[in-house]
Amino acid sequence: MDDSRALPWLVQAGARSWVRGRSAPVRDGEVRAYHASLPGYAPTPLAEVPALAAELGVGRVFVKDESARLGLPAFKVLGASWAVRQVLAGPGPDGAAPPATPPPGWLWIRRL
Repeated sequence: MDDSRALPWLVQAGARSWVRGRSAPVRDGEVRAYHASLPGYAPTPLAEVPALAAELGVGRVFVKDESARLGLPAFKVLGASWAVRQVLAGPGPDGAAPPATPPPGWLWIRRL
């Protein structure tokens, strides 16, 4: 590797000590179970990138292949699907509990 072309490492020192607690649905496995129940769900495959590892001077580098996440080329679909589920399962704007059955024309929503 030509050191004159090496990429600089950009590091925010404070990021190493930053900690965020897990929310109860994440900690209890509710989010993972929900996503695993979606049709077409599969764990994200990892692709090894040896050329990048060599360029960075590290042993191995893997990247997540999100090119086919539930038929959409982005990991964000997981967060969006969970958010929609939470909104539909939660109380309405007036604080009332959600209806036991979807309104007419919304029966497909049960799949969520």
